[in-house]
Amino acid sequence: MNTATCNYYKPKLKRLTEKRDLISLPNLEDWCEEMCLAFDRNVINQSSSSNKTLHWLFNAYPLVLAYQGKTQESELFLHRVIAYWSDKFLQDENNQNLINLIDPTINLLRLYKLTNQHSAFKKLMSGTAIIDNTSKAKLGSISVNKEILGEKWNSLYVATLDETLKYYLLKSKYNEALKLKETIPQYYRGKNVYIEAEIPSLSD
Repeated sequence: MNTATCNYYKPKLKRLTEKRDLISLPNLEDWCEEMCLAFDRNVINQSSSSNKTLHWLFNAYPLVLAYQGKTQESELFLHRVIAYWSDKFLQDENNQNLINLIDPTINLLRLYKLTNQHSAFKKLMSGTAIIDNTSKAKLGSISVNKEILGEKWNSLYVATLDETLKYYLLKSKYNEALKLKETIPQYYRGKNVYIEAEIPSLSD
Protein backbone atom coordinates (compact mmCIF):
# COMPACT_ATOMS: atom_id res chain seq x y z
CA MET A 1 0.00 0.00 0.00
CA ASN A 2 1.32 3.45 -0.91
CA THR A 3 1.51 5.38 2.36
CA ALA A 4 1.71 8.69 0.52
CA THR A 5 -1.60 8.31 -1.29
CA CYS A 6 -3.75 6.05 0.92
CA ASN A 7 -6.95 7.47 2.37
CA TYR A 8 -8.79 6.47 5.52
CA TYR A 9 -10.79 3.35 4.84
CA LYS A 10 -14.51 3.61 5.55
CA PRO A 11 -16.43 0.33 5.76
CA LYS A 12 -19.32 0.21 3.32
CA LEU A 13 -21.82 -1.31 5.70
CA LYS A 14 -24.70 -0.09 7.80
CA ARG A 15 -23.94 1.63 11.06
CA LEU A 16 -23.04 -0.38 14.12
CA THR A 17 -26.27 0.97 15.60
CA GLU A 18 -28.40 -1.15 13.29
CA LYS A 19 -30.01 -4.34 14.57
CA ARG A 20 -27.99 -7.04 12.88
CA ASP A 21 -25.36 -9.64 13.61
CA LEU A 22 -21.81 -8.60 14.38
CA ILE A 23 -19.79 -10.31 11.66
CA SER A 24 -16.33 -9.87 10.24
CA LEU A 25 -15.80 -7.51 7.33
CA PRO A 26 -14.25 -9.22 4.30
CA ASN A 27 -11.78 -6.35 3.95
CA LEU A 28 -11.02 -6.07 7.66
CA GLU A 29 -7.35 -6.84 7.08
CA ASP A 30 -6.98 -3.87 4.72
CA TRP A 31 -8.71 -1.60 7.22
CA CYS A 32 -6.38 -2.74 10.01
CA GLU A 33 -3.35 -2.17 7.79
CA GLU A 34 -4.46 1.39 7.14
CA MET A 35 -4.94 1.95 10.86
CA CYS A 36 -1.35 0.84 11.51
CA LEU A 37 -0.02 3.12 8.78
CA ALA A 38 -2.04 6.04 10.10
CA PHE A 39 -0.71 5.46 13.61
CA ASP A 40 2.91 5.46 12.46
CA ARG A 41 2.37 8.47 10.22
CA ASN A 42 0.24 10.78 12.35
CA VAL A 43 0.25 9.67 15.99
CA ILE A 44 3.73 8.72 17.15
CA ASN A 45 5.42 11.60 19.00
CA GLN A 46 2.39 13.86 18.47
CA SER A 47 0.09 15.56 20.99
CA SER A 48 -2.89 13.37 21.86
CA SER A 49 -5.64 15.83 22.85
CA SER A 50 -6.11 17.38 19.40
CA ASN A 51 -4.81 14.50 17.30
CA LYS A 52 -7.62 13.64 14.88
CA THR A 53 -5.96 10.42 13.73
CA LEU A 54 -5.68 9.14 17.30
CA HIS A 55 -9.31 10.02 17.91
CA TRP A 56 -10.28 8.12 14.74
CA LEU A 57 -8.23 5.07 15.79
CA PHE A 58 -9.77 5.08 19.26
CA ASN A 59 -13.21 4.96 17.64
CA ALA A 60 -12.36 2.50 14.87
CA TYR A 61 -10.48 -0.13 16.87
CA PRO A 62 -13.38 -1.28 19.09
CA LEU A 63 -15.50 -1.51 15.94
CA VAL A 64 -12.89 -3.83 14.42
CA LEU A 65 -13.00 -5.97 17.56
CA ALA A 66 -16.78 -6.09 17.46
CA TYR A 67 -16.80 -7.16 13.81
CA GLN A 68 -14.39 -9.94 14.76
CA GLY A 69 -16.87 -11.13 17.38
CA LYS A 70 -14.57 -10.01 20.21
CA THR A 71 -17.31 -8.08 21.99
CA GLN A 72 -15.79 -8.40 25.47
CA GLU A 73 -12.47 -7.02 24.24
CA SER A 74 -14.34 -4.22 22.45
CA GLU A 75 -16.19 -3.31 25.65
CA LEU A 76 -12.98 -3.35 27.70
CA PHE A 77 -11.23 -1.11 25.17
CA LEU A 78 -14.10 1.39 25.19
CA HIS A 79 -13.90 1.57 28.98
CA ARG A 80 -10.17 2.24 28.71
CA VAL A 81 -10.69 4.98 26.12
CA ILE A 82 -13.32 6.65 28.32
CA ALA A 83 -10.94 6.49 31.28
CA TYR A 84 -8.10 7.87 29.13
CA TRP A 85 -9.97 10.99 27.98
CA SER A 86 -11.39 11.51 31.47
CA ASP A 87 -7.91 11.42 32.98
CA LYS A 88 -6.60 13.76 30.28
CA PHE A 89 -9.29 16.30 31.14
CA LEU A 90 -8.57 16.08 34.86
CA GLN A 91 -4.90 16.73 34.08
CA ASP A 92 -5.20 19.72 31.75
CA GLU A 93 -8.89 20.80 31.91
CA ASN A 94 -8.97 20.98 28.12
CA ASN A 95 -12.61 20.81 27.04
CA GLN A 96 -11.60 19.00 23.84
CA ASN A 97 -10.96 15.96 25.99
CA LEU A 98 -14.59 16.07 27.12
CA ILE A 99 -15.74 16.27 23.51
CA ASN A 100 -13.54 13.25 22.78
CA LEU A 101 -15.55 11.33 25.38
CA ILE A 102 -18.78 11.53 23.38
CA ASP A 103 -18.01 8.95 20.67
CA PRO A 104 -16.70 6.13 22.91
CA THR A 105 -19.59 6.66 25.33
CA ILE A 106 -22.17 6.38 22.54
CA ASN A 107 -20.32 3.41 21.04
CA LEU A 108 -20.44 1.66 24.41
CA LEU A 109 -24.20 2.24 24.51
CA ARG A 110 -24.48 0.71 21.04
CA LEU A 111 -22.39 -2.29 22.04
CA TYR A 112 -24.52 -2.88 25.14
CA LYS A 113 -27.64 -2.80 22.98
CA LEU A 114 -26.26 -5.14 20.32
CA THR A 115 -25.03 -7.65 22.92
CA ASN A 116 -28.33 -7.56 24.85
CA GLN A 117 -26.80 -6.10 28.00
CA HIS A 118 -29.99 -4.26 28.79
CA SER A 119 -29.23 -3.42 32.44
CA ALA A 120 -25.86 -1.96 31.49
CA PHE A 121 -27.46 -0.06 28.61
CA LYS A 122 -30.12 1.52 30.82
CA LYS A 123 -27.60 2.38 33.55
CA LEU A 124 -25.25 4.14 31.14
CA MET A 125 -28.12 5.84 29.32
CA SER A 126 -29.59 7.18 32.55
CA GLY A 127 -26.43 9.19 33.11
CA THR A 128 -25.74 10.11 29.50
CA ALA A 129 -29.20 10.85 28.11
CA ILE A 130 -30.20 14.50 27.86
CA ILE A 131 -33.47 13.88 26.06
CA ASP A 132 -35.35 14.75 29.26
CA ASN A 133 -34.08 18.30 28.67
CA THR A 134 -31.85 18.38 31.72
CA SER A 135 -28.96 20.80 31.53
CA LYS A 136 -26.30 18.25 32.45
CA ALA A 137 -25.05 14.89 31.32
CA LYS A 138 -22.31 12.53 32.45
CA LEU A 139 -19.44 11.43 30.25
CA GLY A 140 -17.21 8.97 32.02
CA SER A 141 -17.03 10.24 35.58
CA ILE A 142 -17.35 13.88 34.58
CA SER A 143 -20.50 16.02 34.51
CA VAL A 144 -20.80 18.22 31.42
CA ASN A 145 -23.29 20.84 30.22
CA LYS A 146 -24.19 22.67 27.03
CA GLU A 147 -21.82 25.52 27.77
CA ILE A 148 -18.85 23.17 28.02
CA LEU A 149 -19.65 21.06 24.94
CA GLY A 150 -20.85 23.91 22.74
CA GLU A 151 -22.20 22.72 19.37
CA LYS A 152 -21.32 19.14 20.32
CA TRP A 153 -24.17 19.24 22.85
CA ASN A 154 -26.55 18.79 19.92
CA SER A 155 -24.51 15.81 18.70
CA LEU A 156 -24.82 14.21 22.12
CA TYR A 157 -28.56 14.93 22.18
CA VAL A 158 -29.19 13.39 18.77
CA ALA A 159 -27.04 10.33 19.56
CA THR A 160 -28.76 9.59 22.86
CA LEU A 161 -32.18 10.14 21.30
CA ASP A 162 -31.24 7.79 18.47
CA GLU A 163 -30.03 5.06 20.83
CA THR A 164 -33.07 5.40 23.09
CA LEU A 165 -35.45 5.05 20.16
CA LYS A 166 -33.58 2.06 18.76
CA TYR A 167 -33.69 0.42 22.18
CA TYR A 168 -37.45 0.94 22.44
CA LEU A 169 -37.97 -0.58 18.99
CA LEU A 170 -35.70 -3.50 19.82
CA LYS A 171 -37.72 -4.22 22.96
CA SER A 172 -41.05 -3.53 21.15
CA LYS A 173 -41.79 -0.64 23.52
CA TYR A 174 -43.64 1.35 20.89
CA ASN A 175 -45.70 3.39 23.33
CA GLU A 176 -42.51 4.57 25.02
CA ALA A 177 -41.14 5.69 21.66
CA LEU A 178 -44.30 7.64 20.95
CA LYS A 179 -44.32 9.24 24.40
CA LEU A 180 -40.92 10.78 23.71
CA LYS A 181 -42.60 13.13 21.29
CA GLU A 182 -44.18 14.88 24.27
CA THR A 183 -40.81 15.63 25.89
CA ILE A 184 -38.33 16.29 23.10
CA PRO A 185 -38.15 19.79 21.56
CA GLN A 186 -40.20 20.50 18.44
CA TYR A 187 -37.00 20.79 16.41
CA TYR A 188 -36.27 17.07 16.83
CA ARG A 189 -39.81 15.81 16.25
CA GLY A 190 -39.52 16.47 12.53
CA LYS A 191 -36.07 15.01 12.15
CA ASN A 192 -35.43 11.60 10.59
CA VAL A 193 -34.02 10.28 13.84
CA TYR A 194 -37.50 10.47 15.37
CA ILE A 195 -39.67 9.93 12.30
CA GLU A 196 -37.90 6.65 11.46
CA ALA A 197 -38.88 5.31 14.88
CA GLU A 198 -42.34 6.88 14.94
CA ILE A 199 -43.55 5.15 11.76
CA PRO A 200 -43.10 1.52 12.96
CA SER A 201 -44.38 2.52 16.40
CA LEU A 202 -47.60 3.87 14.91
CA SER A 203 -47.93 0.83 12.68
CA ASP A 204 -47.82 -1.63 15.56
